[in-house]
Amino acid sequence: MKELKTTAPVYKNLGLDYMQFPNVDASSGSVYYGWAPPATDSSEKAWRIMRKTVQNGIERCEYPFANDGFCFAWDERNNYTYNR
Repeated sequence: MKELKTTAPVYKNLGLDYMQFPNVDASSGSVYYGWAPPATDSSEKAWRIMRKTVQNGIERCEYPFANDGFCFAWDERNNYTYNR
């Protein structure tokens, strides 16, 4: 069994810290963003997923079960309950 990944890498470039670009799924009314360590399979529970919705001009960013940890599978993003 693979070890659960709980952190994502931070890269250094010209003295600035940043994470790699996220996966983005804008195919539905919501936009999903997913970050994971390099070489993480989309089915592994090692992703940080955020869902962004817009209602009445207000943007709302939510995480599965109000958890912004790296413990979700990108393939399952549509099946989670999102909260703040």
